[in-house]
Amino acid sequence: MSATLQLYTKSRQQLDTHGRSEIRLKFYDHPDYIDRLPAARHGDKVKVWCIKCFEKRVEEELARDETSGRPWRSMEELERSLWDLPHTTPRQLRWMARRRQVARAAAMRQYKRT
Repeated sequence: MSATLQLYTKSRQQLDTHGRSEIRLKFYDHPDYIDRLPAARHGDKVKVWCIKCFEKRVEEELARDETSGRPWRSMEELERSLWDLPHTTPRQLRWMARRRQVARAAAMRQYKRT
């Protein structure tokens, strides 16, 4: 991603990341989470995007806008449109199910050791 591109989402992240796991630091929180708005949550969980995936998607949307002749969108409008996408796609549901299986297997291995 261009080093000069200032992401709106990046500018809206909490500065205090104390207590977050190393993996959790690789995700962007919803920009409204800093203001504790309901739109930033899905149930009791904050909406997140993997940082690399989000930046890649922003680049794809910029390229798509350019080639399709869409009217120019501000970075905030573009990113907000990404945050407004449906929360779960079939691919995400499969990924979450797999993560649960992996976590469960790791817990069982740990349990058998004790």
